[in-house]
Amino acid sequence: MKNLIILAIVAILDFQGTFGNLLTEAQFKNAVKSSGYPTPTTTKREYACAKTGCPGKYKQANCGAAGKTYYGRGYIQLTWCSNYKAASGDLYGNDRLVQDPDLVARDENVAWQTAFWFWRKNVHSRVGVSQGKFGVTTRAINGGECTNSKLHLRAKKRFQIYNNCRKAFGLSGNGDERGCYN
Repeated sequence: MKNLIILAIVAILDFQGTFGNLLTEAQFKNAVKSSGYPTPTTTKREYACAKTGCPGKYKQANCGAAGKTYYGRGYIQLTWCSNYKAASGDLYGNDRLVQDPDLVARDENVAWQTAFWFWRKNVHSRVGVSQGKFGVTTRAINGGECTNSKLHLRAKKRFQIYNNCRKAFGLSGNGDERGCYN
């Protein structure tokens, strides 16, 4: 669930135009706790895959290193070899994240770098994001939650967390829910 909180925090920072003044660790922990979760730990691996690696679940033809799996890691839960490859190329000019995808979970700086990379590359420029429409961010990252009515409750939970984070940062009122299932 921590990745949901990261999504909410990044959305708030983007909407408020405060990427240049990133939050402190204390603000981050407060936002997590205000959403009803325990103080964050260093776990940055998709829970369902942390022990097994979910072999075959995120497999893509012609992409990947032998014996490596590309399940969700880091604060945005980066998945799929193509995302690891693109992030690695853009951030480092090489394929280090393809060769060592677990670096995203092991290294705090890489976890943040890939989260902000994904946001800038795949979310920030979408129509509605800079106007604070949180549903648009959900659609950009977890589109299935917007198109499959059986998953709408997950998207609604993300919006609740977003509002909890807004309050933790001292922002008044609720955010704008539009852009996903409405």
